[in-house]
Amino acid sequence: MTSKGYQCKLRLFTKLSRLSEEMAALSAEQLLDDEQALARLQNLVEQRAEVMAEIDRLPPGGPMGENLPPWMRRQKIICAVKSRPPRNKMKLSKTLSRQSWTV
Repeated sequence: MTSKGYQCKLRLFTKLSRLSEEMAALSAEQLLDDEQALARLQNLVEQRAEVMAEIDRLPPGGPMGENLPPWMRRQKIICAVKSRPPRNKMKLSKTLSRQSWTV
């Protein structure tokens, strides 16, 4: 893979990670109480879908592609992102433990 192709993948993966972190930073309380927070989450989900579609359109090859089909490359990326230690895990755990869920 060329350096330009690698830089493009790196940019997209970095953006995907940033969007995921922003989504995780929104607390359940914010989403329940604030319409703007909910709109922000919806916007982040749409942006993330666009980035994933861009990743799927990238030519195969290189350290993340290895000539795999798009769905497999995406799965590999998701696994890589999930393997990172979550920054907001404690905040999310505290928020969820305080939240009373009723159906």
